[in-house]
Amino acid sequence: MLSELYTLHESLRRCGIVPEKSDTWITYHKKEDGFVVGLDEEGEVKRIEYLPKQRMAEVWKAAPSNHHSFPALNLKVPVWQPSESVESIRASLKGKKGKVRVEQVKAICNASALCPHGKGQSLDQYLQNFSKRLTAFPKELDLIIRPVLDADCIVLDLLNRVQKIRNQSGQFLRQLSELAINASLDGRLDSWELVERLLLGMWDEKENNYKSFDIPIVLDVDNYSDFSFRIFDGLVKKQVNDALFQHKGVGIGQGVCALSGESGELENDKFPQPKLPILGPSYLYSMNKDAKCHTRYGRISTASYPVNKELAVELQNSLLFITANEREGKTWCSVPGSSKKERDILIAYLEKMPVNDIDFSFLGEQENMEGEFEASAKQVCEALRGNPMISADDELRIFVLKSVDKARRQVLFNSVFSVSKIINGNELWLKGATNHPLFSLTIPLKKGEKAKALAPFCPSPSAVMRFFHFQWIRNGQEKSEVHGCRLSDVFDLMFADSELSKKLCIKFLKLVLRQVHPLLIGVGGALHLGQVNRNVQYSLDKYSIESKKATLVAVSLISILLYKLGFKKEDYMNEIAFQIGRILSLVDTLHREYSKVVRDDIPNQLLGNSMMKTALDNPQRALARLNQRLLVYKAWVDKGGEEARLAKWAVGEMGKIARGLENCDLDIRLDDIGQAKMLLGYLARYENQNKGEEYATDFKE
Repeated sequence: MLSELYTLHESLRRCGIVPEKSDTWITYHKKEDGFVVGLDEEGEVKRIEYLPKQRMAEVWKAAPSNHHSFPALNLKVPVWQPSESVESIRASLKGKKGKVRVEQVKAICNASALCPHGKGQSLDQYLQNFSKRLTAFPKELDLIIRPVLDADCIVLDLLNRVQKIRNQSGQFLRQLSELAINASLDGRLDSWELVERLLLGMWDEKENNYKSFDIPIVLDVDNYSDFSFRIFDGLVKKQVNDALFQHKGVGIGQGVCALSGESGELENDKFPQPKLPILGPSYLYSMNKDAKCHTRYGRISTASYPVNKELAVELQNSLLFITANEREGKTWCSVPGSSKKERDILIAYLEKMPVNDIDFSFLGEQENMEGEFEASAKQVCEALRGNPMISADDELRIFVLKSVDKARRQVLFNSVFSVSKIINGNELWLKGATNHPLFSLTIPLKKGEKAKALAPFCPSPSAVMRFFHFQWIRNGQEKSEVHGCRLSDVFDLMFADSELSKKLCIKFLKLVLRQVHPLLIGVGGALHLGQVNRNVQYSLDKYSIESKKATLVAVSLISILLYKLGFKKEDYMNEIAFQIGRILSLVDTLHREYSKVVRDDIPNQLLGNSMMKTALDNPQRALARLNQRLLVYKAWVDKGGEEARLAKWAVGEMGKIARGLENCDLDIRLDDIGQAKMLLGYLARYENQNKGEEYATDFKE
């Protein structure tokens, strides 16, 4: 990550952009529900407030390590270790709610002892360690910032109060417990569920037991109204941040920076850990000392990659600047990870002009169902063309960060594309998305909304990533999660040179056919069955909204891949593979009409659909089998009356296609391109096909 951030830092520096300084100790707490705990001048707990996770994630803290922080820290819970059995506690709480439940929990706590967290640890040892966590780092912080800050600053007042807790950590826990219970009984605390977890622990249904975990608390003064700002206010954070920057330690590690090549004081403790959107606290560089491969050359942690100490802070500031909330959708956005649940962060900026009004969110997460991606991509192209400060050779840098573990991050890829490639790639992608025959599915856009007919839409890079998260099986009615594709390949497919892009087209086409062809065959067969058969196994009503959306993405993606390979719909729709797909679709229509009229019962699977897999492998064999099977249906059509009008039309259309293929060599094996064309032919519909009976009136023997 350091190399990518150094490039970003240099880009900002050349443009005269100086990000706000943020000391490496200053960070933000995790997004978890917690409490604000107010201390009086004697260090006693006098106030408690519930702080929802959205607010907690905005609370700053000074944290030199994962084990020391102020004013926010994690409190190990439960506070109490009940003397009663778990079964007895659950029985006494069963069915109780509101104040009755609070009173029962209060009784359980009154009969309990404080919980000594940790294996083989006595209560005295736990309280002693907890006291150090509460007071040791605040004392160190006090010595650093007190000479700089005003005497009446709320931070200094709180630091004084925290020191009063020394050797009274047990009393702190008892006061916190009592105050939480009383505030719940009085209705002054919003979250009783969190209070119960604070006192007894989190109930685990699987293990049928209470589990210990951490609840964040923010230390504050109880009389905060006497001060201009609260402890977690942004201006207070700035005061502490500035004070930390004025405190300069003596440099003990001099050397040459691996990034800049300049001599100076090197970072010898730990690299900064800024809090990033989506990923949370993230070390710029981290190595696990327990992994033996990391010590192969006798160095670990900061010694393995020497970086100037001031430069490390500047890299952090550059990263915080480019990922600021107000730049979401412009310089950063969320993108899907390698699995369905993972989310990574994509950072994109013009090296010549890192701060601008161009919205690069089209590279990230978008619903895309009603042309959102098309509109965004077109706007970006127009903005790039219309800005006189941007030339065709200017470069857009894109890199993606993913989470390796709780603190470490990995650069998935780092790509550079010229503005001309971004514009040309977008326009080619948008044109390719329309390179398909007529096709649509009726889908509700959102839950509870009325369904409407939707044509295949142009997929964004993120939509392509999500599309490849699943392998569709059982005619597309079931799916299993798979690893998917690389986002870097999707961007190269869109923006890279034509030679690389064509190679990726072949790769993606093979991937589409492997993962989605059962879904396309299944949905095509369900469409041909029609609404009269909604109770059969493969009716379209049996397919989920997700599978229908995946079908639209598949059709659009196949169309794009064919277009980039040089196959336009005006040409491939007249080729053998597509026409055989059309024949199988018409066979479905003929079979359905025969079954509806003659047998009064439509089967689960129509004849053309049953031959699709054979046709994809060997078209000649599939057509030979159809020739035998169609004789009975053709005889009925020849004798049929008014009820066979649509079937007559289907036979007539098959005749036209057969005459067109009369001189063609059908003894062929289709490659991936041919199979893709056949699938599109099978899914394609004639214009106004919903009024198929009208075609029957035009049929002539």
